[in-house]
Amino acid sequence: MKPAWPIQLGGAVAVAILAWLVVFGVNYQSFAVAVPLQIMGLVDDLAVAEQLTIVQATVRVKAINAKKVKVPGAISAVLDCSSLLGVGSYHLAPKIESKLEDAWVIDFHPKDILVSLVPKVTGTVELVPDVVGYPASGYSLGEIRIAPSTVEMLGPNTLVGANSVAYVPVVVSGQRTSLSTIGAPQVKDQLGSPIVNVSFNPPQVAISVEIKKGDSYKTVGLEPAFVNELAGGYWISLIEFEPPALTLRGDAKRLADISILSTTPIDLAGHSGDFRDKVAVDVPMGVELVGTNLVDVKIIVRTASSNRKLVLLPTYTNITEGLSVTSISPPTVTVILAGAPAQLSQLNRANTSLDLDLRGSLSGVNVVELASSMFRVPEGIEVVSFEPLTLSVTLTKAES
Repeated sequence: MKPAWPIQLGGAVAVAILAWLVVFGVNYQSFAVAVPLQIMGLVDDLAVAEQLTIVQATVRVKAINAKKVKVPGAISAVLDCSSLLGVGSYHLAPKIESKLEDAWVIDFHPKDILVSLVPKVTGTVELVPDVVGYPASGYSLGEIRIAPSTVEMLGPNTLVGANSVAYVPVVVSGQRTSLSTIGAPQVKDQLGSPIVNVSFNPPQVAISVEIKKGDSYKTVGLEPAFVNELAGGYWISLIEFEPPALTLRGDAKRLADISILSTTPIDLAGHSGDFRDKVAVDVPMGVELVGTNLVDVKIIVRTASSNRKLVLLPTYTNITEGLSVTSISPPTVTVILAGAPAQLSQLNRANTSLDLDLRGSLSGVNVVELASSMFRVPEGIEVVSFEPLTLSVTLTKAES
């Protein structure tokens, strides 16, 4: 009979491996990280034309170090352009590295990046603060100064020519006192990621931030609330508030969440014409309204209308004596009219026309620009649109 110890040993090894895998799986986790791309080794007079920003990396890391993966610089993505010496298009693979212990990159995208090198150009941009965070409760943000206020931006013409402003991140999170620091200008893509294929001269600027004791202020617009409905066949054309906006006072972080104020309900019941009302606004908790909570509102009411299209032959007035119309191009005009359905059904060429005033027109081809006022329509009918916008009218001397 074969000894049992090899089987027992094999089983013990399998159990140990399984236990190690379980512990590994519990202690290590995978995270998706957006890693800013760095361009290295680029020839001084060249720039990368593509709008490069980030590389998406998947990082395996010990669970207790998970937060460190998000720290800037913990994972690096470098595009080494030192081998590229002239204008042209090239394919490069980014180099991704982890600077953390017990963390490594297991995947990343894209693995191949098209790099088009073009001549570098420069342009002057104005610097604007990009405030990050909010001062401590009971404190507000005062004046922010950046010196110098403009810098040179260097890069491809497609980016330098398209940007007149660059932003400088200014972190004020939890700040209770004024501060002086330095910052690096940057421009961002539509998703808010810094564009890496531009640089600035100087690369860093001085920032001074005033932090004041006291509340912050914010002015916001108004949004109407309604109850009931207008009379049948009517609709709201315009809403006017006086004042058009109100100012709130409170904690900066709380104010940042408020973009508009809703009014108390405006009763529409039975209205068939313009009317006025007085309303208040609902003030969110945690902030105060500066001034009186009373707003005048004017509601502009219009009748519901339909559209009708007519094709008109122009008529002429005020033709210079001795001249006559011999041709018009195009010969007709299409107009869209709006009004009550009952009125629209009664429209015809007898009560609707296009009158061309040819006063001052000379012999030959005259280009006449059309306007809504040239259309003669019944009261209550509005001209919505028309085409063409111009007519070519040829005048010749009348035969005697």
